[in-house]
Amino acid sequence: MFNSSKRMLLVLACGSTIALAQTAPRTTVPPSPSTASPARHKRVPVGLKYWLFITEKANDHDSIQKEMRDNPGRFPPDVELRNMSMHIGIRPEEYATVLAHILDANGRLEENRTEWAMALSNFQNSADYSAKSIPPPELVALSKEHDAIIDRTIRSLKHELGDRSFSMLNSWVDLNFLAETSGPAPGTGPSRPRPVVNPSTEPAPAVET
Repeated sequence: MFNSSKRMLLVLACGSTIALAQTAPRTTVPPSPSTASPARHKRVPVGLKYWLFITEKANDHDSIQKEMRDNPGRFPPDVELRNMSMHIGIRPEEYATVLAHILDANGRLEENRTEWAMALSNFQNSADYSAKSIPPPELVALSKEHDAIIDRTIRSLKHELGDRSFSMLNSWVDLNFLAETSGPAPGTGPSRPRPVVNPSTEPAPAVET
């Protein structure tokens, strides 16, 4: 059975709205016990949840494929589709559609992240770079493309799955990919908010023997 707790902490990003923000850490005064209010989950942006979903399930897929190659004949070839479709509440063939989009989007996001990291490095190493520098158009464009990849993937999934099955998928993503965000640490330069994934309430795809 695979480790269902693995999560990728995605620290590279291209969020143009916070690019090059060199903010000092905010000091907050914790409320006294008498005035403390119950903690509330912040609403997580849809794009952030699907970013986490895409990344984790692409990694899961790679792990499952490796396990199957290392143990030929031990697992049925559709084990991943059956497990994930059962957890989400859709048909195996529908999760096959989801998986195809996940792998495609993950590859494009990886390319985008590599290009963004290179553009960021070039910008920060430029002679006139400072904490107040305005991000160059290339960095902003790569930031927007990152978000556009996720948005296009969501739209494609909704179109191909239909309202009912996409609603089931969306509900599963909502339940399993909660995150909190924080701004860039001082001196680190621009950074996308760092998602911290809470332990999933649903099991990751398990390989059944």
